[in-house]
Amino acid sequence: MSLAKKHNFKIALLGEPMVGKTSLIQRYVEGMFTEGYKSTIGVDFLVKETKLKDERGTTQYHVILQIWDIAGQSLFTSYQNLYLANTHGAFLVFDLERIETLKRLNYWYNALRKASSLAKVFIIGNKLDLIEDKKPSPLEKLRKEADKFAKSINAGGYIFTSAKTGENVEQAFTQLTMDILSLR
Repeated sequence: MSLAKKHNFKIALLGEPMVGKTSLIQRYVEGMFTEGYKSTIGVDFLVKETKLKDERGTTQYHVILQIWDIAGQSLFTSYQNLYLANTHGAFLVFDLERIETLKRLNYWYNALRKASSLAKVFIIGNKLDLIEDKKPSPLEKLRKEADKFAKSINAGGYIFTSAKTGENVEQAFTQLTMDILSLR
């Protein structure tokens, strides 16, 4: 197996307030979840170093991810271009319990494209733990809506996650990182 050089990528999480962007980052980087809502003021970022293998398992990538948590409040929109410049990949995050947050992803997509036209994009529907047991299940409708939006912007796909339980969080970051690596 060959060991590729180190790759440094900037990843941004974008979406409305309270969709779980900070919790997703905290779960992925620190392996933990904190109850309660704490608003991100402006921007925050964490770094995660990881090793990934290609599909054949022949090449190992040493990846350093600088993961940016962009505030969802409109108060900070004038700074978005600065925060999003040189972004390699972005998650557009919505709350599975609030369909209106999915409908607002187009705004976040356009903001990303103004600052970083080549960034890979992936959609995350977060808070899966809150809707899995609901009857009737809203998951099928949400999957259709997420798939439709992902295709409309040519995103790499979508995934439903739970920052609380950790479900699919690692997979989401791995998928986006591998999409970025495919451009190298």
